[in-house]
Amino acid sequence: MIPKEWLTMCWAKQKAVALLLVMALLALLLALFPLAPSVSADPIVSSGGWGWQNPLPQGNGLLGTWGSSPSDVFTVGYGGTILHYNGSAWGPMTSGTANHLRGVWGSSSSDVFAVGGGGTILHYPDLEQQAPTITSVIPDEGNHGETLDVAITGTNFTGATAVSFGSGITVNRFMVNSSSQITANIAISSSAMLGAIDVSVTSPGGTATKTGGFAVNQVSFTITSVSPNQGNQGETLDVTITGTNFTGATAVSFGSGITVNSFTASSSNQITANITISSLAMLGSRDVSVTTPGNTAIKTGSFSVAESKKGIALWIWIAIGVGAVVVLVVGALVVRRATRQRA
Repeated sequence: MIPKEWLTMCWAKQKAVALLLVMALLALLLALFPLAPSVSADPIVSSGGWGWQNPLPQGNGLLGTWGSSPSDVFTVGYGGTILHYNGSAWGPMTSGTANHLRGVWGSSSSDVFAVGGGGTILHYPDLEQQAPTITSVIPDEGNHGETLDVAITGTNFTGATAVSFGSGITVNRFMVNSSSQITANIAISSSAMLGAIDVSVTSPGGTATKTGGFAVNQVSFTITSVSPNQGNQGETLDVTITGTNFTGATAVSFGSGITVNSFTASSSNQITANITISSLAMLGSRDVSVTTPGNTAIKTGSFSVAESKKGIALWIWIAIGVGAVVVLVVGALVVRRATRQRA
């Protein structure tokens, strides 16, 4: 029979050996995968003027930093970490490796190298990055004077640096939603060339062009009626013009001899104009026109100028006066003739 004291001693030795093995394993793991230095999530400002640059620490230790300008800074560290500063915020970049990166250097913002464990050498941008392609542009048309969002789909859009719709169309801003989609906000000038135009996307891999990927249309608008459609010489009145696509109207005209004092586009299909008709304005019908950034609409013979009511009354009184004079003259001649005959 084995003494109880001997069994207890053996069990204690086994526990000691197991503990040593665990400690040895932990030491090996720490040697292979060193712990990243701990970071604080609280903003820090030192008395020497240093300030916290990353409000949301990504957690990995950082070992090297280089920048080509105050708005183009790279930093690298543990676990293949690469961060980039664009002048306003830090953002992560994909390195494609889990090896610790210990140094970063470049000759320009488009020629940066990072080195690290295991003989790792990385270059930015990737010299083998594939050229982008454009498969569709939605919507694929717009009108003169219009501002709209356009979705461009394709491939290899990551890192896109420019989007173009050609002369006369301004790309206000664009966002790379994914490697296969870009959303661009564009403004079409009233002088932009009509018809199909090319759309292009430029990325580190090259420039993709969609021939005739977008079309510029001329805004179609018309004048359907003018009310009232008549005014008198010397009169000032309000006139309502109805039609389509009056938004952004820049001018209203009733032709020579009629002054447009003011006009208001109360909606896209109605304009109210206050006009003054000169006392010397030509009588008869005339054209009315409305001009917008895209075109000019003309309603032929839609307004007429009539003689002033005061003028008509004057002519009536003149006619009456002339008639009275004629009657008096004729009467006098008749009386004179009758008097001679009696003598």
